[in-house]
Amino acid sequence: MATAEDDLDKEDIALLSLLCVDNFIDSSSSSSDETSGDSDDEALLLKTATAMIKRRAIPKIGSFVDIVLSYDNQEFRRNFRLSRGTFHRIVDHLAGKVERREYKGGRPQLTLETQILIALWYIANTVCYRSIASRLDVSDSTVMKSVDGIVSAMVKDKNKLIRWPKGEQLRRNENGFRAFQGMPGVVGAIDGTHIAIPGPNQHHENYINRKGFHSIVAQVVCDHEMKFMSVNTGWPGSVYDARVFRNSKIGKRIINKTILPDEFHLVGEAGQLKAIFRKLKMLDCTLPKLTDSVTFCCI
Repeated sequence: MATAEDDLDKEDIALLSLLCVDNFIDSSSSSSDETSGDSDDEALLLKTATAMIKRRAIPKIGSFVDIVLSYDNQEFRRNFRLSRGTFHRIVDHLAGKVERREYKGGRPQLTLETQILIALWYIANTVCYRSIASRLDVSDSTVMKSVDGIVSAMVKDKNKLIRWPKGEQLRRNENGFRAFQGMPGVVGAIDGTHIAIPGPNQHHENYINRKGFHSIVAQVVCDHEMKFMSVNTGWPGSVYDARVFRNSKIGKRIINKTILPDEFHLVGEAGQLKAIFRKLKMLDCTLPKLTDSVTFCCI
């Protein structure tokens, strides 16, 4: 139901508050023989105006984190695109690695678990910061800082978390592909996928791919269990997969036969990354953050 406040615009409220202040000052300097009733009315008017110009509280869902943490494994995976076990592994891995601001009062800082849930929710769904803020009872800026902080912390360890297999692991991969699709000698599947992005302000034409939309190219290699062995991303969408491969670190090492013995090879395969992390259907962040977001999903 509409209230009197709804009918007042910002200018009306400002004028009303000034009027109340003037009346309050006048009443303070007036003679003491004036009736107390007038002073009480003026004080009430001042209190009303002050309340009207205070920042409006936005209703939010305060207990959503508690609800999420009570999900069973199936429901948790459906919403966050990974298991509860993987979530707890991320929490353990990032313990002490995410920068926290000095607490100077105000609302309590978010726990590491909540920051990770925010980042996962953002990357797993096609939602904006404002939607997540409302759901998790935080500000828009807190959501943005949480996503950036978690992504940056994970990407710093990408070389520890995404590794090219060696020796016996290559043989296990080969056995896995042979059992999976009867393909002897195959140790990995490689593919390039286009991640849609808004047109950059500079050199946007370089990012238009052959399908006519702006994108960056992500070249990924995974094993038979769809675990990533290599990730190379950030090339403009107009660059073809073959060129990306030739100029990537992993491509050069494969061409030079320094990491892939002659009896092993890779096959080309369509990726499922964007089907899992839906935010990759359109990344709406700035260019410097794009490659980290893709790498974070692969990790």
